[in-house]
Amino acid sequence: MAHIGRFNYEFLLWNLDYDFQSIALSVKENGILCPIICIEFNNERYIVDGLKRFLAAQSLGITEVPYTTISPNIPISELVFSLQQPRILSSVILKIRFFRDFQLSLDSKLCNRFQLPYYSHLKKDVDRILNLPQTAHVFLHQKGFSLKEMVNLLHYSNEAFQQLLSDDEYFCFSKRTFDDALSFITALIKRHSIGLNDLYNQTQYAELKSKNMTPQQRLKQWLSILKQQMSPVLLARQKKIDAMISDISLPAVVSYDRTLEHAGITIQSTFQTPADLVSFSSSISETATQKKIRDVMALI
Repeated sequence: MAHIGRFNYEFLLWNLDYDFQSIALSVKENGILCPIICIEFNNERYIVDGLKRFLAAQSLGITEVPYTTISPNIPISELVFSLQQPRILSSVILKIRFFRDFQLSLDSKLCNRFQLPYYSHLKKDVDRILNLPQTAHVFLHQKGFSLKEMVNLLHYSNEAFQQLLSDDEYFCFSKRTFDDALSFITALIKRHSIGLNDLYNQTQYAELKSKNMTPQQRLKQWLSILKQQMSPVLLARQKKIDAMISDISLPAVVSYDRTLEHAGITIQSTFQTPADLVSFSSSISETATQKKIRDVMALI
């Protein structure tokens, strides 16, 4: 047994599977039944297997944990790989994080061993992936992105990538839908020279996030709006409607369903004084204003 503060797990920092809740109850009731495996040098104990047990004990405030020390005559990277091989090989992002942490040379031999494709600019692509924030690494790991799929994401808007990443709880993206959304966003921003926030406004992004619906329903509706935005005919119709609405002189906000799936318009106004009501009534009763409203409605 040793005090929990005497252990170091820097050789397992490449790992992203930190969910120890599944074993926390067992550790709480029975303690750590299987000792943590360590190596010792420079008067420190380095964990090479049993990280989840260690983290569970740490979260429960356990101060003494059982451990066993091994002294294999092989490099530390080989030792960790031999103990963690199934986990490392199960995820591309874990593989390249393992390479980084142990400073392994990214050559064809290493790629072949770790079942990765080797090509001339592989190191550049891997460096770009490793420069993504930790939250992105966790996302890519949990969704099971391949190396090719990760590299493809790098070609999209980084700002959009980060936004969708932070909002995954609202949409529960799969690999395919995450890629589709980024592809649509990047294409629309480039095609129409608009900012990301403007695009979000046009596709009801914030509104959908606040709606009481399941992530699956929210994602389906938002992707549908994005796809429709990709249609030149729809965009031309929206542009025409927007111009006509801007020409309506009303002390109110006029809006409509930008997918054009639902007919009608919405007129919203706030009356703080009786004079506001008189102004609104006067404006909307004008013949010219009513004609403009009818013309807009005819296009929706």
